[in-house]
Amino acid sequence: MASIVKRGKTYSVVYYEKVGGVKKQVWESGLNYSEAKLRKAEIEYETLLNTHIETDGLTVISFLNKFVEKYGKKKWVASTYKSNVGLFENYVYPYVGDMKIEAINTKTIDDYYDMLLSESEPVANLGSPDNNKVSPSLICSIHPLVSPGATSNIYVNISSLLAVTQSDCSMFDFA
Repeated sequence: MASIVKRGKTYSVVYYEKVGGVKKQVWESGLNYSEAKLRKAEIEYETLLNTHIETDGLTVISFLNKFVEKYGKKKWVASTYKSNVGLFENYVYPYVGDMKIEAINTKTIDDYYDMLLSESEPVANLGSPDNNKVSPSLICSIHPLVSPGATSNIYVNISSLLAVTQSDCSMFDFA
């Protein structure tokens, strides 16, 4: 079970995870009280449904594969499943897939998004043939899959470090 601890003006959610077979205390800090209550409820709900995924030494690929196996196959309709898995395989796995979950931070994700915008080519270019860069709207499609509350109230840990929210996707419109 998780608990909420007040630390100064913010709150933290504290719970235990197994890391290498050993129980380890995990602190998720910097939340306001309502966010902490929501996160505590999510952790307890995930634990109850056995959908809480521990990140002990996992790479992004193995973590997202577990997430899709435990959550995506059960909750996504066929077209959403196919689309989300395609985004993972084409735009997430090749660039950050081999990184350890623990190594992902806000700067890593910012650099990843910048790299997608500036260097990456779209897998399928069905729009204008002269467009050889990934569009900001594609990044806004990828972001909710790797951000807190991904697609529902299931929490994806790699993006607990993300500072960008879905409403902030307008920041990618450089046109």
